Amino acid sequence: MSKDIIQDTVFSDYHPKEWKDHMKMDNTSIYQYRNLQHFKHHVSTLTQRKDNHCGISYADALEDLLKNQATMTEGDYQIIKNRVKSNLLKKGLIADSVYESYKYDVEGDIWDVAKVIAQDPMCCLVPNETYTNYFYELYISVSYPWNVSDSEIQESMAKILATVELLEREHYYCKITLVFPDKECNCGDGPDNFMGLIPLFSHKDVKTIETMSSVLNERLLRKFFFAVLEDKYGSHLAGGYGTPVDLPNAIVPVNLDECKLAQSILDKVITPCESR
Repeated sequence: MSKDIIQDTVFSDYHPKEWKDHMKMDNTSIYQYRNLQHFKHHVSTLTQRKDNHCGISYADALEDLLKNQATMTEGDYQIIKNRVKSNLLKKGLIADSVYESYKYDVEGDIWDVAKVIAQDPMCCLVPNETYTNYFYELYISVSYPWNVSDSEIQESMAKILATVELLEREHYYCKITLVFPDKECNCGDGPDNFMGLIPLFSHKDVKTIETMSSVLNERLLRKFFFAVLEDKYGSHLAGGYGTPVDLPNAIVPVNLDECKLAQSILDKVITPCESR
């Protein structure tokens, strides 16, 4: 049944070229999900051999995932975001305030509802100043050792989101893709390695802690990707579910330094004419 939902695909040149040699893509099975909904649909057809991973049953974890159930409250996130903002300000990586003035026009992305109701053609708000937007492809790897705690993953997840949100206020937009690289997970025929990729947010998507925390927590690896591996390899799945991979040009939500993350994004941003 899973073969009708997801199949191996070739490595896309859209992803970092450094991955080719690091993972030996000719020896890697690649699951490229179209979007988050595609991934949710796939894992909703699976079960897990050991149903007690993460202290929750697979059925309950799946229900939370499908419902977009946050695993971090907005209040807890704001505490972390304020700390991230303070650290980025101290390093001069963001401005304290971003001011934008607007005018009315006949075309634009922001509509004044009152003017629309009044059938005023000048009903769209557009910036008085034209800003240059910059774009970045942010890959988050969920390949980490067994002893990494969920609390550490969640704190790093919140730091990533806060950093991205603060940079987007200054027109640096990030596309976020989750990636699971895994080596030596297949003991049977076919490629030894595995890689799964899930597009989480596009550059201009509104990024929320609700969606981010509902997906990027320990269950993503230890319940859902483990179930994907069990389904794909069956009795040929290697013990320990393979070996974690330190993938170049991908950050791991463990001991995250938000200042280094922000600096790496600012150093590598591309302008719209260069973006794909």
